Amino acid sequence: MKSRAVAVCIGVFFLLALVGTFQALKGSSAGVQAKPQKVEEKCVKARGGQGEKDENIKVNTYVNDVNAPARPAPPAKSKEKARGAIVGGVYYSTFTADNYTPYLINIYINGNLVGTVGPWGSASGYYLPDTYTVYGKAFFSDGSALSWGPRVISLAADYTWSLTQ
Repeated sequence: MKSRAVAVCIGVFFLLALVGTFQALKGSSAGVQAKPQKVEEKCVKARGGQGEKDENIKVNTYVNDVNAPARPAPPAKSKEKARGAIVGGVYYSTFTADNYTPYLINIYINGNLVGTVGPWGSASGYYLPDTYTVYGKAFFSDGSALSWGPRVISLAADYTWSLTQ
């Protein structure tokens, strides 16, 4: 029970932090917001069930890398006064996974597990503008699985990924 609570806390942390490479905006595009995007994606029967190899998943556990550089805090968590979604000259986008199914769906960004979205729920995190590969997978007790993606997205504004059946 305690390890599950720790795993959930770590999952929330990863959902709010970027797993992968960060790049700050440079030049004239800094601080310019693009139009928010909302994309719907239907599930497909996945090739790999629970425990089977899936080429879209690199890391399927919640682990903090002690050697990773410190990530800047997003607007909602920063002590600096923010102007919109800009903190310290860096613009952040909000990525939201919106679950329109009765399933628990694991969310992966760049192949790394960042969290789980509950049935009919949603989860979001702050990310620096960049290109990311998002992937979702729901595992079932009979060993089968459903998947969403992989989808390559470019975060230049808030992005909502709607996961449907």
